[in-house]
Amino acid sequence: LPISQEAKQAVSARNYSQPTQDVSRLVRDLGACSDKERRVKLQNVMTNRYLFSANWKSKDGVEGNVIVGTDANYYSRGYWILRENCDATAITLQNTASNQYLFSIGDMVLEGEFHESRSLWYLEKKETYNLLMNVDTKKYLFSTGDPTSGSEGSEGGWLSSPVVVGSDMHDDNRAAWSII
Repeated sequence: LPISQEAKQAVSARNYSQPTQDVSRLVRDLGACSDKERRVKLQNVMTNRYLFSANWKSKDGVEGNVIVGTDANYYSRGYWILRENCDATAITLQNTASNQYLFSIGDMVLEGEFHESRSLWYLEKKETYNLLMNVDTKKYLFSTGDPTSGSEGSEGGWLSSPVVVGSDMHDDNRAAWSII
């Protein structure tokens, strides 16, 4: 699903730094519609895992911005602000707990400051699910690991949760997400 030619030209005419703090300007240039911003959870169709911000800090101060698939929305870290552009082809996802953006670097899916096209995702709406493909890497948001078993929260936290990655594949429903 391409971003309109007009939007691409508007963005390429600007001089954005990587990462940019001027997210509102870039989103506006892409034709963002204020009525297309909403708080959501994303749940993988195959694994039933939620897209989750596992932002953590170790005892020695090392920080990580890993995205995992969890069996529950622990501490509300599975809520995202989804912003669509006006033609509903590209979105950004900003975690409500960390205020960081979902972005892709190759096969890695992380969160952090806004990184222009690495923080933009094509949203391909299907009949019963959605595919999200990174604008820059062309990788699909992909849930790894086993499907959840048991009731929500039965895994007792996210420390052992499987990571979410970027993948070329999307045919086994691991790249299929429900937007709740």
